[in-house]
Amino acid sequence: MKQCPACKRSYDDETLNFCLDDRSRLAAIDDRGEPATLMFDGPLGETTLGGPLHQDIQFCTASDGVSIAYATIGSGPMLVRVLGHFTHLEMEWEWPDLRHFWEELATRFTVVRYDGRGTGLSDRHQGEFTEKTPGKWI
Repeated sequence: MKQCPACKRSYDDETLNFCLDDRSRLAAIDDRGEPATLMFDGPLGETTLGGPLHQDIQFCTASDGVSIAYATIGSGPMLVRVLGHFTHLEMEWEWPDLRHFWEELATRFTVVRYDGRGTGLSDRHQGEFTEKTPGKWI
């Protein structure tokens, strides 16, 4: 079991590493609600690098204040994955075939992946949605 240290929400899903409410890093807790000594590290173990690989998820702030989640793994020249239509850094990492792909690239590159605005671990849209008219936004 894991718990958010900020809002105290508990999670039974061991694959989550961040709170779904406030994006704080989750802490493992035991059956008594006390901090556990081991954290779940995902279903995959050894990699082609000879040891477990861990994605490093961090957040940056865009000029308008939106928090964007990004993950890095590996070393070498930087390789940035450009968004598809949907991303979620943690869910992608738990998909064995996709994780293997990123791990293989990480043997030669620093792989950078990010969640787009409003998807995955990045901030949700806080402003108003507007209709687009020809030539301008209203």
